[in-house]
Amino acid sequence: MILYIAISLAFGAAVLCTIGVFGMVSSRAARHEENALYVPESDSAAVAKAMSIYGNFASQNIWAKKRDELKKNLLLSGSPYGGISETEYLACAMAAACVVFAGGIALLALTGGLALGTLLFLSGLALVIFWLANEWLGNLLSERQAKLALHFPYFLDLSVMTMEAGASFNESIDIYVRETPRSPLTEELNSVASSMRMGRTLNEALNDFEKRTTVEDILGTLRAVKQGVRMGTPLSVVLKDQAEILRFRRSQSAERVAEEMKIKMQGPAMLMMISVLLLILGPAFLEMFGSGVI
Repeated sequence: MILYIAISLAFGAAVLCTIGVFGMVSSRAARHEENALYVPESDSAAVAKAMSIYGNFASQNIWAKKRDELKKNLLLSGSPYGGISETEYLACAMAAACVVFAGGIALLALTGGLALGTLLFLSGLALVIFWLANEWLGNLLSERQAKLALHFPYFLDLSVMTMEAGASFNESIDIYVRETPRSPLTEELNSVASSMRMGRTLNEALNDFEKRTTVEDILGTLRAVKQGVRMGTPLSVVLKDQAEILRFRRSQSAERVAEEMKIKMQGPAMLMMISVLLLILGPAFLEMFGSGVI
C-alpha cells in the first residue's frame, strides 16, 4: 500500500511539474505571437521556479555541452516557442521522459505487472522520448533553413530592382516584408532592420544574421555585402552581382538534377518497355505455342 502511494505521489509530482513548464512555454509563445517585438529571454530561473527538479538538474555542469548544442540549434531554428532557452528546452525533454517512465511504473504497479523486463522497457522508452525531443528540434532547424534558402533569391532580385530604382537597403527590406509578411526570411530581415534602427551598423546586424543561418548562398551574400561596405562599393552593385551568381548556381543545380533524373529514369523506362513488349507479343506467342507452330 505504501509503495502504491509513493508511486502515485511521484507520478503526480512529475505531471504537475510538466504542466508547469509546458504552461510557461505556451504562455511565452502566446506573448511572442501577440507582440512582434518580443525579445527572447534566457531565464533558467523561471524554469527552476516552475519545476525545481527538472530546472535545477538541467542547469548542472554535466549538461553544459548539451545546452551549448541546444542553444545553437534553437538560434538556428528561429528561437521557437516564444524564445525558449536551452535550459528550458532540456528541462521539457526531461519532463516528458520522466512522465512516461513514472506513468508506466504507476500503471504496471497498479496492475501487478511490475518486473525487471518492464522497467528496462520503460527506461528505453523514456530515452526514446528524450531523443525524439532533440530530433524534433533538428527538424525545425532543417525546415527553417530550407525556407530561408527558398525565399532568399526572390528577396535578392527584389532588392536589386528597388535599389536601382532609387530605394535604400532598408526600404527594400520594408518592401519585401510587406510582400511576404509571414516567412522565416521576413523575421530575419525584421531583426536586421530593427538592429539598424536601434543604432547598430549594417555589418553588426549582418554578423548577427550570419549566426542564425547555415545556408551557404545567404552566408556568401552577407560576406560580400560586408566587404562591399568596407570598400565603399554601392550595395546595389554588390547585390546585383550576388543575384547573378545565385541565378547561375540555380541553373547549374537544375541541370545537374535533370541529368540525375535521366539516369534514374532509365531503369523504370526499360521495365515499362519490357512490359509493353510482353503485353503485345505474349498473346501471339501463347497462341503459336498452343497451335504447335513452336
